[in-house]
Amino acid sequence: AGLAGGLLLLARTRRPWAGGLALAGAFVAGLSFTLPPLVPGAQAGAPALAANPASAAEVGQALFLAKGCVMCHDHTAIQPLKRRLLGEFHSFSTGPDLSHFTAAPDYLRRWLADPVSVKPQTQMPALGLTAAEIDNLIAFLNAPH
Repeated sequence: AGLAGGLLLLARTRRPWAGGLALAGAFVAGLSFTLPPLVPGAQAGAPALAANPASAAEVGQALFLAKGCVMCHDHTAIQPLKRRLLGEFHSFSTGPDLSHFTAAPDYLRRWLADPVSVKPQTQMPALGLTAAEIDNLIAFLNAPH
């Protein structure tokens, strides 16, 4: 669905972020078939509770992949996986490298909730993130790497 929507937007708008959205859709769909369960011993597709729950930054890193952020942004924490999954296309990015980016949590909450309200000319789309997803992404982005 993400791939189809991205391709449709790309055909209609010819904007770079639409191409990134199409690639993100393909990437996320590919991840669902190639990545092992995040919790050892869990069956793929089955919910599992970890004995040692992941930290907010670890969940944020998983969201960075799952929500498609990785398609427009580079980050050293996910670079090996991106290189493995995308091969020669691993260096594709339209947004800034977020490896050493940190910002105030309040600013990031506003930005991640509605990028256009913070910067009207941005190419970053609103991702429909929940408050919990935003908090986890903030923990990942502001973690020392």
